[in-house]
Amino acid sequence: MSRTAWVKLIIVIFSLCTIFLIITNYRIYLDYQNSSDKTRAFFGIKLIAYFYKYYIGCFGVIGFITTLILSRKGVDRKTVISACVTSLLTIALAIIEFWRLFI
Repeated sequence: MSRTAWVKLIIVIFSLCTIFLIITNYRIYLDYQNSSDKTRAFFGIKLIAYFYKYYIGCFGVIGFITTLILSRKGVDRKTVISACVTSLLTIALAIIEFWRLFI
């Protein structure tokens, strides 16, 4: 595969990861809304079930580093920028708990 094809593959993978993280944060929000007051007090313990979203953030870091390495090899600048943005968006969605904004 050429370097441009690898970068385009990174864009596709991390776009899917971004969608997956949005769905996961929405599920966390629904769990919070459907819980009772007593469960809401200890909701941080229930968040352990959603710990896998941080692993996806680790993949985002790997994708970002891979994109930066491939960008030195002469890949189209727009493709590299869009791959970096999708990787950074994946990292941000894994770290930031934006389900709290809906409360």
